[in-house]
Amino acid sequence: MTLFEQFYRFERRVFRFSDLSIESISQKDLKRMVLAKESFSCAFVNIYGVSVCNLFQNFLHFHQCLKLQHEDLVTTDLVGRTTRFTFQLRLPQGHEQRSRHLNERRRESQAVKAERSGESRGSRPDPAPSFGQQRGMESRVTEDSAVKGEEMEPVPPWREAASVMIVVRTSLQELVGNNLASMMHRARSSDRQPASKNHCDYRLLMVKRSGLSSFMANAYVYPGGLVEIADYSPRWYAVFEAVGVTRRSLEEFASGVEGPRPRIITESVTLQCAGVPQSQQSAEGGPLPPDVALRIAAVRETFEETGVLLMARGGPSSSPPSSWYEGVDVVSWQERIRRDPLAFADFCLEARVCPDIWSLHEWWDWLTPTSVGHRRYDTMFYVCCLEKQPDVVLDHSEVVTLKWCTPEEMLEEHSTNAVFLAPPQVYELSRLLHFSSFQALRSFAGERARKGVQRWLPVIVTCMDGAISLLPGDEMYPRKPDYLGKSPGPDYPASVDEMRKRHSGIHRIEVRGPICTARCTVSPPCGHLQPLTYRPDGPLVQSYL
Repeated sequence: MTLFEQFYRFERRVFRFSDLSIESISQKDLKRMVLAKESFSCAFVNIYGVSVCNLFQNFLHFHQCLKLQHEDLVTTDLVGRTTRFTFQLRLPQGHEQRSRHLNERRRESQAVKAERSGESRGSRPDPAPSFGQQRGMESRVTEDSAVKGEEMEPVPPWREAASVMIVVRTSLQELVGNNLASMMHRARSSDRQPASKNHCDYRLLMVKRSGLSSFMANAYVYPGGLVEIADYSPRWYAVFEAVGVTRRSLEEFASGVEGPRPRIITESVTLQCAGVPQSQQSAEGGPLPPDVALRIAAVRETFEETGVLLMARGGPSSSPPSSWYEGVDVVSWQERIRRDPLAFADFCLEARVCPDIWSLHEWWDWLTPTSVGHRRYDTMFYVCCLEKQPDVVLDHSEVVTLKWCTPEEMLEEHSTNAVFLAPPQVYELSRLLHFSSFQALRSFAGERARKGVQRWLPVIVTCMDGAISLLPGDEMYPRKPDYLGKSPGPDYPASVDEMRKRHSGIHRIEVRGPICTARCTVSPPCGHLQPLTYRPDGPLVQSYL
């Protein structure tokens, strides 16, 4: 059988149920995987909008990287008609000896490390370098350091990100066209009645990722992106001090939070990758507190993608006048900040403003499941409520279009496969269905933020007709979830509906092809709300406990 015939059979299996393609994996990643394990399987997930030609190129690239023979490649059928499929590879001869040799070297290095630790016990350690000296370090561990990596603390295999759910009050002119009298009656009767797509007095900003994106291509998401070490730079203290915000107020920014703090706050992966020791993170001249840095990252990435400037001038409730940025060359600054994230501090100093960190309320923290591609992100979601809809200038590289919509409008389009939404977006939109009133949502977001957030790792299980993304609190959620993806998720010979009927305490996102549905019968932690199950042909469903 020729390689193209293999691909043809493979392509038919993949495209049998829906328009799917695979996410390419780099040769560097493949080499690292080969050196790490004696045998392995690589799970890929769908990315919409990639042509069959690109799929074949990825197939060739994957095949050639390991120089496999035809009989070495075994494709498994789609698991329960879901969007996941697996390559199982048998590695070339001689790999077991190489792997055994590497394991022996690793054990020897650990023994030497333990011996040196015993000899140097009680000696005074060298002083740690300052944060300024660490700024030139790579944001990721290099291959050279990985060879010596036995002496380094393990770094989680994901990057940190921050997103903003921007909510704006709908103007009176728009409300008149949407039956204003009915909307006002609903607002007076109950602020938390399930919203109707025609009777909601706020809109939410959603942006569509480029089809060339390596993660969640063509998906509608909230504005945001990666956290950079520049977002932690001590230079930001000068930016805030220039508008009257003291260093002490920044250090005590999150002192009012009484609930749990996720590890993205307490153990920053971004700082670990930059080589900043834990002892220096709160020292004089050290980095910004994570609560501040993550908000700066969210504001910066939102500006890069959409041109929306979430700025303040002197602390909470001190928004600058709307005319302050009339002379700002938004496109030029977007490009400059994209090349150098620390240039965002230069922009703020020049405009005499600072990121409006006070208007960004913590909403929730989501960690990418282990089975979703080879890139994972720990993402903090914030909510920012604005009285007026801001102007948008898309960068047309990371995002290509946008929507100002109600939560129900977005979920309705998703239910008909008109738009692609990732499961966290579906879940959070389903939470927002509780609110038809902008004021009620803004009050709830501000009050609830003091109760803290938790980090959720969805655990994917496959069924005969789809998949289930289990969330903490579900009766099926494992007691010790696998954060590193060391083993594949379970596969059940039952349908998604049958799995739901077997349990009373459910907290999950059901996935059938590209369509996701949130279901919850448990009380979420930290004072949060259950998601309402959206049904396009019926009423919204909530479980009252």
